[in-house]
Amino acid sequence: MKKLVFLFLLTTALVQGQYRLKYDKLFLESGIGLGVPLSQYSPSGDGNGEISLLHFQGGLRYMFNESIGLLGTLNYDGYKNSKDEKSEQKLVGLELVYNLGNAFDLSRNTRETMGLLIHGGIMGGAISSKYNTHDYVGAITFG
Repeated sequence: MKKLVFLFLLTTALVQGQYRLKYDKLFLESGIGLGVPLSQYSPSGDGNGEISLLHFQGGLRYMFNESIGLLGTLNYDGYKNSKDEKSEQKLVGLELVYNLGNAFDLSRNTRETMGLLIHGGIMGGAISSKYNTHDYVGAITFG
């Protein structure tokens, strides 16, 4: 369990190095987490697992200025039902990023050590299982 917590903290930590710049323009992001299915039953009628430990995410964010940017993401989720039948969901997305920290003047109040970004956009992709090789899905995301 300690190794899992350490791995989670390692991949979700944000390390920022800035050299003589007020802001960086390009960021590479990654994350791991948990996936929770909204439906309690799989296509075969068997119960879904309550939590999926297989959620991976990667993204590339480009900031046009200190306030606005774009974020492209790739997501993977793996689910397993009570009969060990697997489903995989793969999504690609595009999101608009806004630096809300500038509106609250967080960088000045925290000596430029803290920021607050909000983002929202759309995602599209497919879910595959042994019953459907490509079931297309869409999502609206924000955070």
